Amino acid sequence: MEIDRKIEDFSRLGEIFRLLSSGEPLPENWDSGLVEAVGRLKKEAESAYLFNPWFIRHNVLMALGALGAMLTTENLTRWIQQYPLIKHPETRKGVNIGVIMAGNIPLVGFHDFLCVLMSGNKLTGKLSSDDARLLPAVVSVLTQINPAYQDMIALTQKTITGFEAIIATGSNNTSRYFEYYFGKYPHIIRKSRYSAAILTGTEKKEEWSKLGFDLFSYFGLGCRNVSTLLVPQQFDVRELFAFWTEFSRIAEHDKYRNNYIYRKTVLEMTGTPYTDNGYCIFAEKDKTALASPIAMVNIIRYSDPLQIEEYITTHRPDIQCIVTSKTDVYTSVAFGQSQYPSLWDYADGIDTMTFMTELKK
Repeated sequence: MEIDRKIEDFSRLGEIFRLLSSGEPLPENWDSGLVEAVGRLKKEAESAYLFNPWFIRHNVLMALGALGAMLTTENLTRWIQQYPLIKHPETRKGVNIGVIMAGNIPLVGFHDFLCVLMSGNKLTGKLSSDDARLLPAVVSVLTQINPAYQDMIALTQKTITGFEAIIATGSNNTSRYFEYYFGKYPHIIRKSRYSAAILTGTEKKEEWSKLGFDLFSYFGLGCRNVSTLLVPQQFDVRELFAFWTEFSRIAEHDKYRNNYIYRKTVLEMTGTPYTDNGYCIFAEKDKTALASPIAMVNIIRYSDPLQIEEYITTHRPDIQCIVTSKTDVYTSVAFGQSQYPSLWDYADGIDTMTFMTELKK
């Protein structure tokens, strides 16, 4: 299939994602098969919480909106232009790529799915039990847009076989398992990643407000969610709380609230200093901290900018993104943008498309 057609197809899919996310009605001139497939995706989006309590409707629609913002003709064209081999598919034959997907946030495996198809390869996808229904519904929409994708995609929850290369996403523990079983294949094996935000105390108030999204979207479950705040030595974290009142509703979620209560109890029992805004705990930590459990954010204080550089250098292999107002430094993202990566923002900093286009049949 020509790359221009793929760009057209995924741009169309992006349009559908944007419509579903915004709640706008579908155009009346769409054919019945596509309308039915989109209706299935909408139903899965609205009922996903029945199969995974973390996948509330708001979060699934937010994920669709983020993907919709990514999948535009302009973005796809700019992205693909970086890979000359894709523009000349006659120079290579596609291979079967196995993709073991995570399930921490809705459709987190979509970017790998997209990369496989855009690079001219076939996908054998192992769905996470935590997110086993949304991507098949997306595939139903995509194959209505262009039936040719039916022969390029196989999804299952069972053990995958027949692949010639593998991409596996999991935790630091599962990565050792992946290395053992898949090390003989060309592979990308991803481990746990975390994100941090750097505050100077001089940010605009609107940036502090947007930081709430980086912290609390998807209940903080994504690798791009901020788990650690680096703040000046005398900075009062409580100054931020007034800007995040819209996120207090996450405490109404049973599983999140249980985590919040548990973490707070543990800190009180151990005498660990913390600040509490009623739905999240901000715990004082030393410079080694990066990961944080659900409903808790690490606070690391610095007195010299060099301490920030030291922290980033030390943790660079484990950092997914850094949120700061100085986005020209540390290859960072602006406040409120952590969950809106571009097509060329690759997980773990590994260029997935280069890996796929250089595979030899």
